[in-house]
Amino acid sequence: MSRMDRDLRPAYAACRRMQRRHDPTYFAATSLLPAGVRKVVGHFGRGDTVAVIGPTGREIARGLAGYDAEEARQITGRKSAEIEAILGYAGRAAMVHRDDLVMTASVKTKAEKLKRDEAHA
Repeated sequence: MSRMDRDLRPAYAACRRMQRRHDPTYFAATSLLPAGVRKVVGHFGRGDTVAVIGPTGREIARGLAGYDAEEARQITGRKSAEIEAILGYAGRAAMVHRDDLVMTASVKTKAEKLKRDEAHA
């Protein structure tokens, strides 16, 4: 185990505790897979920084693109297992890998929004 892994262990454990108490989408970033992408906008190359926009239209994360814009459009909404057949080569399983992803905002569920609205009513 590397020193960095040992140093990050307390932070990782704290994140897991928060996940058990709250909605996991608040605290844990996972890879963005093609199946979870609904639309690709703009022009970018592989390795460029891209914004991830949530269902409400707000930015929720930024990350490094695993594919250029044209390839991303081709595999949008598809399963990772289909990438090779579509693009002609075996690419990464993720559009943005979790190691290259930073959450910039939390994603709130409808229940949480209603709870907040009721508290402010």
